[in-house]
Amino acid sequence: MRFVIEAVRVIDGLAEQPLESRDVIVDDDRITAVVPHGSPIDAGTARVIDGRGRTLLPGLIDAHAHYTFDPAEGSLWRWQLWNAGAETRTTYTRNEGRATMPGA
Repeated sequence: MRFVIEAVRVIDGLAEQPLESRDVIVDDDRITAVVPHGSPIDAGTARVIDGRGRTLLPGLIDAHAHYTFDPAEGSLWRWQLWNAGAETRTTYTRNEGRATMPGA
């Protein structure tokens, strides 16, 4: 499925400043192009989303989670998580999100 977000501000983490008024083309859940708003694009039957007044941060996920990392508390699970590597903590956070957020 293709959709286009029109005239959105894009913060891509690469440019020094936000990219103002861009059209973002997404094909099958992947951004395939970011062009200045009004550039000729083949939208075809794409769903068009008005991005005016909004900001898009491509690739940014909400990985914010609260865990109590206090090994003194005595919880074996928390102790294991505290001592786990970054990959394991990321997996726990992802799974927590899937378990608590509809559609995740």
